[in-house]
Amino acid sequence: SVISLTSDNRLNAYIFSTSVRYVLLNRSTYEFWSAVDQDGYVIDIMVQSRRDKRAAVRFFRKLFKKQGSTPWKVITDKLSSYSSALRE
Repeated sequence: SVISLTSDNRLNAYIFSTSVRYVLLNRSTYEFWSAVDQDGYVIDIMVQSRRDKRAAVRFFRKLFKKQGSTPWKVITDKLSSYSSALRE
């Protein structure tokens, strides 16, 4: 699903694609969150034990703080915690 965050793409022409993969560490399953920019470079990664709204908010805050601005479009899978986290 594609989520547009701002209407003026001339100010910030970045597109982020996010994905979550599962990793097994010490017999426990964790989620490996990653964000990739429009050129295919990995921007940020995070390993968490949850995949809920709180985890998504934490990931996006860290990502946007590191980048210094919000992208004009975020491409995600259809997990509902993404859209609720981006609305905050």
